[in-house]
Amino acid sequence: MIAVSELAFSYHSNAPPVLTDLSVAFPAGDTTVVTGPSGCGKSTLLYVLGLMLRPTAGRLEINGADAATLPDAERSGLRAERIGFVFQDAVLDPTRTIIDNVLEGGLYAGINPSTARSRALDLLRWFGVEERPNRRPGEISGGQAQRVALCRALLKQPSILLADEPTGNLDRASADIVWQALAVARDEGAAVVVATHDLSRSVEAQHTVRL
Repeated sequence: MIAVSELAFSYHSNAPPVLTDLSVAFPAGDTTVVTGPSGCGKSTLLYVLGLMLRPTAGRLEINGADAATLPDAERSGLRAERIGFVFQDAVLDPTRTIIDNVLEGGLYAGINPSTARSRALDLLRWFGVEERPNRRPGEISGGQAQRVALCRALLKQPSILLADEPTGNLDRASADIVWQALAVARDEGAAVVVATHDLSRSVEAQHTVRL
C-alpha cells in the first residue's frame, strides 16, 4: 500500500503549490489512473510517490511508514528496491546498449547479475524488442524505446509501479502492449499508478484520481 494524506508540494518557498491537501490511497493489486489538465500536478505527484521529490507538507506512507521523513539514503534504498518508474519519454541512456539500459533496473536493487540478464532477455522478448539487444537507443523507434523503458521498470518486479504518460507518444498497438504489461504487474500484486490524458483508459483501472 502507498498513500498520501494532506500532501502538499511547491517547487519553491515563494511559489504557489502544485499540489495541496491531497489525501488518497493507491492499493496494492490495483491500478489507479491520475487524470487532469496539463500543469495540474500529475507528473509532480508521481515524482513524489517515486521518492524523487520530497513533499512540502503531509505524509507519504509506504506500508504504513512515513517515507516523506526518511533520510535520503533510506529513500534511495526504497526507490531502488521497490519502485519502478516509466517516464513519458523513455529516458534511456543513449551511451549504453538496450540490454544494459534494462539491466540498470536490477543493478541498484541488488539482483543477481545472471538472474537479472535472464529476466531482461525474457522481458525484451515479451515486448517484441529482443532483436539485437546490443543496439543503442538511437537505433530504435520511440515506441520500441518506451517498451524498453518498461522492461527496465519491470525487471526488479517492483511492488510500486509508476508510469508518467507512458503511451502519450505511441501508436494504438504499442499503447495496448504497455497497458497489458501494466495489468500484469497489477495482477502480480503491484500498486500501479498511471498519469495519463487518455480518459478512455480509465475503464482499465480500479480507481481514478482527478487533479
